[in-house]
Amino acid sequence: MENMSNKYNFNEFTNLYELSKTLRFELRPIWETLNNLETDWVIQKDKEVEENYNKIKIFFDSLHREFVKQSLENWYLNLIEDFYNSYIELNKNPENKKNKTLQKEFEKSSKNLKKE
Repeated sequence: MENMSNKYNFNEFTNLYELSKTLRFELRPIWETLNNLETDWVIQKDKEVEENYNKIKIFFDSLHREFVKQSLENWYLNLIEDFYNSYIELNKNPENKKNKTLQKEFEKSSKNLKKE
């Protein structure tokens, strides 16, 4: 029993280091920087850009979706059927997973599909 109590004794690992604290820093514009931000309306312009972006984001998403759809519309993978058939054959029953020939066939079809 004495060994068990020593096994779970963490006294050697506690209170070894001082408490670490997180420092918080803040950037505050001073002198000319503050004046430039106010006269050039930088913060207001940023807020306006953010608001406008949020308004048109839906349209950009729609355009992107349409672009992807058109780009992939005429693509066809010729070797997908070979891959699918070898996958089905390999996974028909658990014994097939041990069959080296079926494994190699699946790996080959997978590799060919990746190349395509």
